[in-house]
Amino acid sequence: MTLEGTDRAALRATPRQLLLVFAVAGLAPLLFWNKAVHQDDWAYLRVAELLVQHGGDVLSQSTTYQGLPITVETGVMHGPVWLWVLALCDTIGGAAHQIGLAHLVSALCLGVLAASVASLAARVGARPVPTALALALAPAPLVLASGLMTDLPMVALFAASMACAVRGLETGRRGVLVGAGVLALLSGLTRYHGLSALPLLAALVLLWPNVPTAFRRRGWIAPAVALVGAVLYFALALAATGGLELARAQEGLGLAQIDHTACLLAAVAALGGVGLGLALGALAAPRELWRELRATERFQWARWLAMPLGAFFAVLGWRVAKVRPEGFVNELLHHGVFVLGALGLVLGLLPWMPRAFADGWRAWRERDGAAAWLSLWLGGFVIAAWWTLPFGATRYALPALPALFLLGGRLIARLPARAAWAGAACSAVLGVLAAGADHRAAAIYPRIAAEVAQRVAPGGAWHGPTTWIWGELGFRWYLESLAGLEVLPTASNAPREGDRILKSMVLSTASPDDGKSGRYRLHPEVVRRLESTSVDEFTDPWPVRIHNSHAGAGFYGADAGFLPFALSAVPHDRLQVWTVRASNPFLEGLEGAAIETAPGGFVRAQRFLVDPAQSQDMAVEILFPGRVTYRSVPVPEGTTEFAVEVGEHFRLTYEPDPRPVTVARVWLFDEVVAEQRFEARGDEPRLWYSLRADLSAHAGRAVDLAFQVVSDPPAPPDVPPARVNAGFANPRFLR
Repeated sequence: MTLEGTDRAALRATPRQLLLVFAVAGLAPLLFWNKAVHQDDWAYLRVAELLVQHGGDVLSQSTTYQGLPITVETGVMHGPVWLWVLALCDTIGGAAHQIGLAHLVSALCLGVLAASVASLAARVGARPVPTALALALAPAPLVLASGLMTDLPMVALFAASMACAVRGLETGRRGVLVGAGVLALLSGLTRYHGLSALPLLAALVLLWPNVPTAFRRRGWIAPAVALVGAVLYFALALAATGGLELARAQEGLGLAQIDHTACLLAAVAALGGVGLGLALGALAAPRELWRELRATERFQWARWLAMPLGAFFAVLGWRVAKVRPEGFVNELLHHGVFVLGALGLVLGLLPWMPRAFADGWRAWRERDGAAAWLSLWLGGFVIAAWWTLPFGATRYALPALPALFLLGGRLIARLPARAAWAGAACSAVLGVLAAGADHRAAAIYPRIAAEVAQRVAPGGAWHGPTTWIWGELGFRWYLESLAGLEVLPTASNAPREGDRILKSMVLSTASPDDGKSGRYRLHPEVVRRLESTSVDEFTDPWPVRIHNSHAGAGFYGADAGFLPFALSAVPHDRLQVWTVRASNPFLEGLEGAAIETAPGGFVRAQRFLVDPAQSQDMAVEILFPGRVTYRSVPVPEGTTEFAVEVGEHFRLTYEPDPRPVTVARVWLFDEVVAEQRFEARGDEPRLWYSLRADLSAHAGRAVDLAFQVVSDPPAPPDVPPARVNAGFANPRFLR
């Protein structure tokens, strides 16, 4: 679509339209206004509290993150604007109303984003109201509008800056251009990714069509104001801290091991998944859509580019995914979001296609300048998400989404109006489902904390021994504030016998359940003495999940999958409760035991996963056919039995071949005294099974005791052994 010769007044959103989208988008998050503290919300709230308490000395204050002490200076990698906002909410409303006030500000930010996109949509030839609402009510913006992280405020200020800059460029109004520069600066100082507004404002001056020369020269006011403001801020920060602010942020980012492939795939999947409503809306006018696809040369290019690119991302995403989405619908969605995401990238390439400059620079700018500028917006943030963000997540693609919806809205404007409105309606449905899932997941944590507070109170079942928090994010906020629990420092040996340790099995991704890997580890002695007490599941019939590894949904991190959302009713979370017991001689004596295992196998003590619905107990784990023998084990006087729980590892259930059968055995001297066969690779339930052996004849004596795992049928001598994997948990003598 060309803007050349078009009446500029016809390409402006009316005040009524802007007010409408601002009101609808600003009110929509209030459906979830009472959302609990979730994910990284707690970190921003904690720093805001420290800011109120310590003022200018806030950077030297410390807290705990992933079990390690960390100062505000080293832990906060973003600018101060949003922290000031949260601190103001704390000052005005106090602890009782700070979160509610902050949610109102987040809702206001979504309204600003919608109004800004509506203003830009009219100027690029898209329908302003449905295009803006399709974005604002889509899964990512609506989910983030009910949270307290910096993503949405940064993007709202960013989009407002771009809308003001376009208006100032077209009208030549210096005040509007200054405002655009200030908004760009505020965006960058909310989240440093927003500093990309500076080059985009400069590109706007060069690319925006149909602008008088004098106005184009004035357009440099916006990037100049933002640049001068940024330089002044960083100079003040340097004087105050003695270090470069961006270097500090970059250093913090450098500590993370960035999985660039996962980050790219998460960004592409986000484009397709969040833009799904727009794509479905186009199907509301199938005949017109087909006619446009056949008649327009650029659509032909888009089709031939998007098909192989989409197939590439879909196959790559399936190959590198750590988890697979459950169910046929989610598998279809997994492939579909990559295809649509690739199509979104191709839309950004269309202004730069071959022969684009055949008529010269000026003609190309009048015809494609606006779309080319949007493509820089879209592609720049996708590349940034690819290379600079440590954890691939849907939310990190948020800054690219306004450009995606503007490009999509520009194309869908060729179809009847019902297509644009259908797209907005589909986005709203998906957005409410996703935001509802996030709201219900967050509600688990105050519920857990209230129950724990009753248990640890005087007279409660857990009163006396210390109850520790193992894990981070929103899980800890309410356990600290409502139940008064402490975070267990990493590698600490502080827990005593009888203490309890609580951990979210979904949210605490920095704390692997084996306790021996990841950044947040437990002391080896604590790991060996842990006994699983209970696993509490939090089920919910709501049909959507946005962060659950068993559904492949990774809105907050690609470690759970690349889907922005998935259709699933799996539990939102599981609360694992461990009790610290006395020393376990079998786990502690493993290093001195006689170990035999097939090539490639191992014997070790760690958390053992039988099934996500079962407790993860400390166990002697044997991978591949193997055996561990304890020599001269003293049997206490009065012993009647030896007991142990055995289970087959959950990972074996993913293998398509139901054979071989895993067999777990307990040996006493040279005799098998207990045995369990597992058919879990077939249809048998994945459970812990109890084995018992009579030791009454050996009480007060020393015995040789062995655990063994074999396959049935065994592999022939010249064939590599089949994979079997079983664990022996809680071995003990009974009287």
